Amino acid sequence: MKHSIERFIQISLAILLTTPCVHILAQDRDEAIRVDTNIVLINVLVRDKNGEAVRGLKPEQFQVFDDETNRPIESFSSDEAAVSFGIIYDMHPTTDERTRSVIESLRQFKAELNGNDDVFLVAFNMRGEQTFDFIPTFGQLQKHLAQPDKREPYSLYDAVYLASDRIQSSRNRKRVLLIISDSADHHGRHTFSELRGKVRDIKAEVYAVIFDEREGYGYSDLTRNSRDRYPFSVDASPLDRASIIDLTLKSGGSTFVGGSQNAQRLFTIYTQVAKNIRSYYTLGFYPDVIDEKQHRVRVKLRNVPGSKDFVLTYQPSYRNLKHPIS
Repeated sequence: MKHSIERFIQISLAILLTTPCVHILAQDRDEAIRVDTNIVLINVLVRDKNGEAVRGLKPEQFQVFDDETNRPIESFSSDEAAVSFGIIYDMHPTTDERTRSVIESLRQFKAELNGNDDVFLVAFNMRGEQTFDFIPTFGQLQKHLAQPDKREPYSLYDAVYLASDRIQSSRNRKRVLLIISDSADHHGRHTFSELRGKVRDIKAEVYAVIFDEREGYGYSDLTRNSRDRYPFSVDASPLDRASIIDLTLKSGGSTFVGGSQNAQRLFTIYTQVAKNIRSYYTLGFYPDVIDEKQHRVRVKLRNVPGSKDFVLTYQPSYRNLKHPIS
């Protein structure tokens, strides 16, 4: 009998220790064990009045409001964790000079990433789409897109939707979608509303580089800069540009616009994006219910000197989907 009890205890402990995401709640006399993977994670970038990332903040200096309810912060990270980058390159319209600059800048960027970072590229034109687990050379890109593996997607929204699906399975908690395009969509199967809902659910920041066809026009961050600069493209409409800007802002990212084909300038933008992501604080809280509805999030600082001049960037809403335990 004694051996049977000991064996039962060993099996019970083994089950508890190997169960993922166990959250233990003690309530007076009774102890309840909740197995839950539905923690909501919010990435927050804090910048001072000069636009520099503010580091060194503690969890008790943040407040998270979920539909105006102040939630306890259950998990907190300020580490420069590894990042997964999904890059979407829209090649219509384009020129060999621009494509060479984009590919050169992306290869330079990939070479600077940390060992635990990962990257994939979705490139597309009117012939179809090709996905790479690496950054190809200009010659490799031309060869693959001459006879692409897939005839679709060949529109911007479809390509971003495809990349959103792929980045969901990435190994890293910090995730970025980087769109390189003139912002025009070419009659894709997915609407912008569908795309916005998809991006909202994958918990990734979206950044965009929008090309202007005019020469000699330097890049500026349209979503952060008070100076209004509007890119011009034959294919893209003001609504196209506004849609991409909205997509990046709602995800906690930003949009850069400009017409320079200089690879070094493009590399500088990618590096700034990576720097931003690595500077994010990750705050986690548990919602009351898993209702799969849209909830608004507000993050505030408290007891932080000079915080009245700080700017906080984060995804302002989430949908608390039920995630099965695997």
